[in-house]
Amino acid sequence: MSEGSTARSFRAIPELGVDSARLVICGEIDLAAVPRFERSLVTFERLAEGRRITLDLSRIAFIDVAGWRALNAMRRRVERRGARCDVLVPCGPAKRVFELLD
Repeated sequence: MSEGSTARSFRAIPELGVDSARLVICGEIDLAAVPRFERSLVTFERLAEGRRITLDLSRIAFIDVAGWRALNAMRRRVERRGARCDVLVPCGPAKRVFELLD
């Protein structure tokens, strides 16, 4: 799959509340999509400052190790600031990455 088609294959949808923030990720996150995924995470991290964060990955179809690393880097940054970052893991085949690496 070319970088252009892969980069379009995921969406990041922020949902900001007063005390909490959720980022819903849909689609596929592979090596080609990771730079865009990382930018989405950093932008969301700034928007969600001071809120409890939930990363909702329940709608992703695929995530590779590079995507998992980007996700965990964000989770560590948030937790180092003393905030909470929950991750809702995907179902199906994408769940296997989390079972192996988490």
